[in-house]
Amino acid sequence: MSDLSSRFTIRAAAPGDAEGILAVGIARDIADVGYPDYDLGDVEEELAEAREACVVTDGEAIVAYAFIEGDDARVAVHPDVCGNGIGGALLEWTEARGKGVIRQEAAGSNDAARRLLERAGYTATQHFWRMVRDLSEPSVAVPWPEGVSARSYEPGADDAPAHALVRDAFTDIPGNVAHPLDEWRARSVGRPHFAPELSTVAGEFAGIALCERWDDGQGYLAYLATARDWRGRGLGRALLAASLEKMRAAGIERAALSVNARNESATRLYESVGMREASRADRYEKRL
Repeated sequence: MSDLSSRFTIRAAAPGDAEGILAVGIARDIADVGYPDYDLGDVEEELAEAREACVVTDGEAIVAYAFIEGDDARVAVHPDVCGNGIGGALLEWTEARGKGVIRQEAAGSNDAARRLLERAGYTATQHFWRMVRDLSEPSVAVPWPEGVSARSYEPGADDAPAHALVRDAFTDIPGNVAHPLDEWRARSVGRPHFAPELSTVAGEFAGIALCERWDDGQGYLAYLATARDWRGRGLGRALLAASLEKMRAAGIERAALSVNARNESATRLYESVGMREASRADRYEKRL
């Protein structure tokens, strides 16, 4: 059993807790990866979609939270209250609500979370890199393959074929679970997501690059996918270069993306246009 001080209380999360949850998430991001990677829309969507959610309070202040969606748990403890048994208490809370298996991530420099999960019998099953590139200089010029034209993404009309292309592409990643596709719904429901002026459709969905403009001014490449019969022709690299140049032309100073570390070909592709690894996230899993 965890040794949670009586100073703290665990209770069910409510919609009115969103601002407090956001403050914890931002503080955790800054401590782990150096910059915020969470916004109020993310919190509201997670609260709406979670099958269970709780917060930990210190008096009236929210200092930690946990969401469970499917078999995935998202847990964060404010850096100022680490070492008080909160992480262990939330681990017990999530496992008590698990259904056969539970997964959780530890991001960036948060090695304390990794140690806690490993001591509790979790195994690291997947690793993700956050890669970034400064956009002060133009990206490498990459020609489009012969016979391919490119256009901007059209929200609504392009959603279904884009989703089908991304789903097919991600099934080929060794050991991949539906992690990138789990996020699709969050990006597609309830609020604007992909930025049409930054996103590109190549040919008749021979390939696609779907990008976002984040509130902190950063550009994010959410999905890069090519159809099976177009692979090996340089289309992915052309889409990537076009995305970076669109971001730079729009005044965005830094581009970022996430990649499954097992997808070595994708990692090499991103490195070929100057992207570098900035942080990592490890996905842990435990059978209950």
